[in-house]
Amino acid sequence: MSRREQFDKYIDLTLKVRSLSSPLTNETEGDKGYRDTLLENFKSIRTFAVEKKEILENHINPLLNSRRKLTKGEIDDLKYFYSRIFNAYQMENLDLPLTYRIADRILLDADKKENERDIIAALDAKVEISFAYMHMIQRLTPVDKICYYFRDEGLKAANRLLEYLPKSKFRKLPDETSKQVVLVNSRYISALFDRSDHYSKKTNRHDLSVLERSLALAEDPFYLREAPHYNWRYHEFRALQYITDLAQFSNVRGMDGESLEKLYGYARRMDELWHSSEVYYSRHAPRQVMDLYISRIDFLTGRISGEDYRATLYRIVESREDIKYDFHDNLINVFVMCEYLMSLKEGSFTGEEKAQLQHFYDRMVGYLHRMPRKGSISFALSFLSDILKLYKEVRGEGEFEEICLKLMAALHPLTYIHSLSVAEFSRILAESLLEKEPERFIGFKGLKSREEVLGARDQILDFAYHAALTHDIGKLFVTEIITTYDRKLFDEEFQMIRSHPVIGAYVLSKHEGTRDYVNTAKYHHLYYDGSQGYPLEDISHLPERVFIEILACADCLDAATDSVGRSYKEGKSLEEFLQEIKEGSGTRYAPYVVDLFNEEKVLCRIQKTLLIGRDENYQKTYHLLKD
Repeated sequence: MSRREQFDKYIDLTLKVRSLSSPLTNETEGDKGYRDTLLENFKSIRTFAVEKKEILENHINPLLNSRRKLTKGEIDDLKYFYSRIFNAYQMENLDLPLTYRIADRILLDADKKENERDIIAALDAKVEISFAYMHMIQRLTPVDKICYYFRDEGLKAANRLLEYLPKSKFRKLPDETSKQVVLVNSRYISALFDRSDHYSKKTNRHDLSVLERSLALAEDPFYLREAPHYNWRYHEFRALQYITDLAQFSNVRGMDGESLEKLYGYARRMDELWHSSEVYYSRHAPRQVMDLYISRIDFLTGRISGEDYRATLYRIVESREDIKYDFHDNLINVFVMCEYLMSLKEGSFTGEEKAQLQHFYDRMVGYLHRMPRKGSISFALSFLSDILKLYKEVRGEGEFEEICLKLMAALHPLTYIHSLSVAEFSRILAESLLEKEPERFIGFKGLKSREEVLGARDQILDFAYHAALTHDIGKLFVTEIITTYDRKLFDEEFQMIRSHPVIGAYVLSKHEGTRDYVNTAKYHHLYYDGSQGYPLEDISHLPERVFIEILACADCLDAATDSVGRSYKEGKSLEEFLQEIKEGSGTRYAPYVVDLFNEEKVLCRIQKTLLIGRDENYQKTYHLLKD
């Protein structure tokens, strides 16, 4: 089998893993068959993981890790592989971290060989993949340093390309394809400023000036003559689109009034251009996308009211099919909700807007449920992260928890099932501890004595249950990483995974109904003795500490004993887990929680949950997704 055939096989296996790890309900034989389907699917995933590992070790890694100059055939094969797993225009990818390493290796080789044509092509790929990686990571507030690293790497590559833009250098470029790459990046560099945390008047002016310079190229006779086959009409339209998009997220960048009026003029020019050849330009920006741009700038410049703007956004979403998943469908079905939420002021929306919001939320869950097998999930998740941060409740207490759990079931049902099981285990352990050592709960919610603790029994058990249900909400932000069952994770992926407690705590803190669960979400991976885990902080003063220590044990209990989702090994027996926690008593696990497992009643209830409750949780998940 040739190297390209091995690469094709790797891609085919990756797509199969995506499909198998999140089956649609119509692919299973009813609720009782849902878990059986997942079990069988993960047996296949284990087999595929072995096959992918062999391809990685024998055909991919030798090329990526080699420091010698690669042959033309090897480079061509890597370029082929890159093109198969990443589509910059559609923002679709099968494995961004691996793709980034491929782009890095191709650029390294081009620089070594000092071939200008190859260097330009490799720099172009580096810019594309850096933006995509930055876009994925920036949704995780705690790992900004990683995000900025990839942004800066992309800017370095883009600025190297723009060194060819002056006329004296542009004229000497080896071919028109290289010239076209430079022209594209004259506008695309602006994307690398996207969603920066350091927007200022200076940044905004610079970004706008870069795009205006790019737009002016379409009217310069020199560049028109030097690149006669370049798609100049598309270039002009895209530059105008980039300029108009500087007002995205209801002007999150803080463009001042004068700048917004300037953007308004460019938006109108873009709209006129679009109408001049609707058939052509609608391929690059459907009517709904144009309506979004124009209505947004009209709203931001005070030409239409907020209510009229939101009514337009609602019509845009309703006019778009929710069974398509290309770039523009993502934009309409997910991103438009960000714009809607950004334009609302807390507590000031109308009854009609509440109904529209609820419809948006319901539609989004179904839309995202069908996406894990698609290549565009990373792009959609970036917008979803903003939606969760901006989320506004329309039905009151508990709604945010409910929508997060639905999204979890839609995007990664195994995490949802895990959360249900951990909640059951946490309630069992909390109930047993209440009977055995109720004083452990003194301090929680201001409780001052055993008697007060016992009087708050229902409140304590309810808290233990819901704290466990919400403990992994942060994993919504790293879905594409936790679904990487079929290769070892790279260092930055581990850092992103380790950020899920902190980002989960952050979004829970944004809503009154989930604010109580911030500390349990944040510290559930911390060792009892504080020696390991993450984040490494002192929690001895926290009134929720007892719940954190119960949750930490319940979390490991479920993760260790469930075979579904463990792509490399079978789950442990309860007896094996009991031995594990005894060995970790006093270090990883709280001794008083470990002691609860000596209670026959506790073991019986846990065993029942393992045998029956877990099956019931799979059935609940099936019906939630089916509905």
